[in-house]
Amino acid sequence: MSLFSYDELLQDFILGLLFLAICGFAAFRVTKNILSFSENDIIITIFNSLIFLTALVRCIWFLIPNNLIEDSYAPIPVVAFVTNGWCGSLISELLSVIGTICLYGLFVLVICYWIFVLEKRHSIIAMSRWSRFKPRIYSTIELFIIFMSLLILSQSISVILFLWKVFNSEQMIVYDSILISLVSVIITIAIIFWSYRMNKVLFNLEVINNRTSQPQIRRIQALTIVAVVFFAQRVILEFACAFSLIELMHSK
Repeated sequence: MSLFSYDELLQDFILGLLFLAICGFAAFRVTKNILSFSENDIIITIFNSLIFLTALVRCIWFLIPNNLIEDSYAPIPVVAFVTNGWCGSLISELLSVIGTICLYGLFVLVICYWIFVLEKRHSIIAMSRWSRFKPRIYSTIELFIIFMSLLILSQSISVILFLWKVFNSEQMIVYDSILISLVSVIITIAIIFWSYRMNKVLFNLEVINNRTSQPQIRRIQALTIVAVVFFAQRVILEFACAFSLIELMHSK
């Protein structure tokens, strides 16, 4: 075993232990609210469950030695049901994608909660002005299921095409990288837009009620900054990965 491959395995092992610790913490948080059936507690439970699932999948992905499921750390073209080790390539990509979906689900859940809060407030105002008008308000969980279903459906296309031998493993990774980049951009725009609207409402409530809303505003601003930095980094990395793979495929 080369020194480089040993360093890769050691790095994966350390990251795996880190995610294992996060997984344990998230599992403890989930058990605190799991028996509560109020909507807010259910949302908190879903949020903590997403952290748990993200950490669990990442932990499995890092702690399983890469050479047990794939022949190389570098992507190589593998065709389903044809190339030896194609199942390992599929499992590795699925673990990566599932972890990403769970991670992105955290931000999607926050956006859905903001949408629900704002739409509920607007519906109350509308009903006070027009007593016969009662708009349909989707709950946070309903919105979350809709958006996550669309994300999972679009993400599963690459797996289906891989199993149908339309994509090889490299093309599957390119598709996933481009899709994740586009989703990152969409989530970033949504967070900026809805966080601005939430802050605006909180500021107006602060003036009307003569009670400070600065702690909530600061939390929303901090989350927005973290999300923008994270997704901007993710877009750059995913596009770089896709571009590098496309160049590699054309050079063969």
